[in-house]
Amino acid sequence: MTSLARTDSTSTAMRATVLYIITNPIVYQRLRAEIKKTEQNGHITQSVIRDSEARNLPYLQACIKEGLRMCPPASALLMKQVPPKGDMINGYFVPGGTRIGWSAWSLQRNKDVYGEDVDLFRPERWLEAGGERLKEMERTVDLVFASGKWTCLGRPIALMQLNKVLFELFRRFDITTIKPEQPWITESVGFILFKEYFLRLTKREDQVTAATQ
Repeated sequence: MTSLARTDSTSTAMRATVLYIITNPIVYQRLRAEIKKTEQNGHITQSVIRDSEARNLPYLQACIKEGLRMCPPASALLMKQVPPKGDMINGYFVPGGTRIGWSAWSLQRNKDVYGEDVDLFRPERWLEAGGERLKEMERTVDLVFASGKWTCLGRPIALMQLNKVLFELFRRFDITTIKPEQPWITESVGFILFKEYFLRLTKREDQVTAATQ
């Protein structure tokens, strides 16, 4: 389980987000347009985008948050135990020793937080929301990494990888699923794993041209 909580959880988020993007043409084109504009405006200072630069791309960030929301890598109940003397939770006394589980998948489908269309991959929700509503959405999606003393220590690295890898993938390649009728087989072992997940990557024509100049 230790290794799953490292690289596999990040790769699950990455793989899920890629599939959600490429199977939604509107999202795909909008993200590509943002990437192209970023290149044309000279906002990439190195051959590979910096983490700090990727964080300034609003639609990329919306796609990452929406990907984490739609497919939280952890599927286990992540049980916590109430202290021996008990505790008050939301106005209710819970006896000591009680084990309480919480489901990241249920939290990320909360219509009171995200709206009625929670089953849709729609990054625009993160751009439309503002003020307290946006703060509540961000606090809720952050629970994918747990909270308090249980917060995932690898969170900054995971987000850096999502920022850089997703940007460069869609910057350099056209991506399609090979089996649109069943693009993946999922398995839950406390974390979500994918099998039979095959994509076709074709180097973008503008990237081929740039490489030959």
